[in-house]
Amino acid sequence: MKKRWIALLLAVMMTAAALVGCGKSDAGVGNEDAIESSEKSNIESGVENNEPVPLTLMYETVGNHPEQNMILEELEKRLNLDITPIGVDPKDNGFETRINLMVASGEVADILIVGNKATLGKYVQNGLVIGLNELLEEHGKETMENKKDILEGLGCIDGTIYGIPRGYSMPSLTVMRKDWLDKLGMEVPTTLEEYYEVLKAFRDKDPDGNGQNDTLPMGMILSDTRTYENIFCAYGLAGNNRFMYKDGKMTHTFLEEGYLEAAAYLNKLYHEKLIEPDFITIANMAEFEKLWNGQMGAFNFDIAGCTQNWLSRYVEDPAPEFVYTALAGPDGKAGTVANRKDIGPWACISSKCKNPEAAMKLLDYICSEEGNTLTFMGIEGRHFEMQGDIAEWIPPYNDAATARQEGVDAYTYINYRLKGWDYKRYNELTQQGIEMAESIGINYVENREDAELASELNQVLFDIQQEALAELVTSTGDLKQIWESYKEKWEEAGGMELLAQTEAIYKRENNMQ
Repeated sequence: MKKRWIALLLAVMMTAAALVGCGKSDAGVGNEDAIESSEKSNIESGVENNEPVPLTLMYETVGNHPEQNMILEELEKRLNLDITPIGVDPKDNGFETRINLMVASGEVADILIVGNKATLGKYVQNGLVIGLNELLEEHGKETMENKKDILEGLGCIDGTIYGIPRGYSMPSLTVMRKDWLDKLGMEVPTTLEEYYEVLKAFRDKDPDGNGQNDTLPMGMILSDTRTYENIFCAYGLAGNNRFMYKDGKMTHTFLEEGYLEAAAYLNKLYHEKLIEPDFITIANMAEFEKLWNGQMGAFNFDIAGCTQNWLSRYVEDPAPEFVYTALAGPDGKAGTVANRKDIGPWACISSKCKNPEAAMKLLDYICSEEGNTLTFMGIEGRHFEMQGDIAEWIPPYNDAATARQEGVDAYTYINYRLKGWDYKRYNELTQQGIEMAESIGINYVENREDAELASELNQVLFDIQQEALAELVTSTGDLKQIWESYKEKWEEAGGMELLAQTEAIYKRENNMQ
């Protein structure tokens, strides 16, 4: 009986200590209590007797990986862990929904994936996640080295890092049929004027050599802004649907004169049959197929798609040759939408975690070269083999679906390693395209103060912009008058309120007030 009372007293004391740690919301507070409590719970978690440390881990279920798999077992073995994976579909705020259910049940995972800045800020205020600065210093050397330029981005609040940004982001850039250019004796265009001349040649001079007037000079999908953001970037804008801080004030690309100029350029292309005639309604896959089937001459899209992941999709023999370019506008500058890597999702450590050091060690291992090799490529000798400096999957694991069944690439993006194996395996053209895009990125501002409100309002505003662009590109009327009328709709729908909120957040986070 006496032993039972002592055990109960100890349990109450440990629970009280954990609650004290969870209840703190000041910047940087919470992790010290969690670290201290983890030392007290080492015996319980199996550290002192060399038993595996139990950890619960959220991860994104995008590849239908089995919860128990070979890569998970290898992670457990290498780090002496007993990992319980919790797969979450990120669609429709899936991360937040799952975490809310955890909180309601009282069983919160040790490592959480947080999808947006507003939610992260709420979790910081509620004491649900802990500051990571000390843990990163002590147990996150690989992460600190690999992500030093992005750790103090949106996941850092008042000087305290609460979330490790995933860091994966793929820029878009204009890809063109180099073999068509060569056949027509034309140089790679680097300005909007040169691009226009090339598109006309693609329309008129039968670059595919089939004797038919059936080529599509430039692909475009209204619902996918990536396919035409290059034109807006040529006018100094971060695409056509972003907040930007320019000339000492917050603005939105839709409100800038450059937007009208870019729309007018697309209007000219449309009426001269130089872009997809059905751009308003065409689905992504239908447009992609025109590139894959050798009908399309230019396309602005994710670089890894066009010249890496889609290589097996191209049907021509010999295979098409491509080249990347960035188009300069009236001011002589070319640009792309900045490939920001600090905007989340973020890996966070829960204040309920009994062993935050073990959690950080797991996150850091995934970001290490060795951990990236394991999570992305698999186990050497079974899933892949080295061929010189490049890792190549061994059949049947060169089939992604087969590899996923053993956990390959299930955990890579929890703490993605920048310039890891996915990048190293890209071909030279793809790497060149990425480097080009990242060197000319036009920065933008994220608004994530109230995620639900911003999401709903952004959708309303985006719909107005899409309707406006469709009319601006296809109209034969007064484009300026059309644009002004849609700007008024945008402002009346709440655009100016959201702009003011975004400016206030931006100035506060950048110590401008």
